[in-house]
Amino acid sequence: AQRIIAWIGEQLGLLGCGIVRQLGLQAQAFEVVMAGSYFKGSPVTAERLQATMSAFAPQASFVRLNASPVSGAVLLGMESAGRDFKAVRGALLQHMDTLGI
Repeated sequence: AQRIIAWIGEQLGLLGCGIVRQLGLQAQAFEVVMAGSYFKGSPVTAERLQATMSAFAPQASFVRLNASPVSGAVLLGMESAGRDFKAVRGALLQHMDTLGI
């Protein structure tokens, strides 16, 4: 089971490397936001993803998403509608956390 979990982390890292390559970010500093249940279980998944991507994009930093993924969708929707999403971002994230969303 541990080999499968390690393989998943490596494969996610390779997918990330493909995106980085397409965007031409290999030599730039950027954040990789790790979201979802893959990263709530064994730390091996995140470790293998980080090792794989760091070999390709050494300036990448890795962070866990501390908000509900739906909050990003709400903020993108507000931005698309021409609303000032930056002014309400903090309150929105706090409210969603309070609700357990």
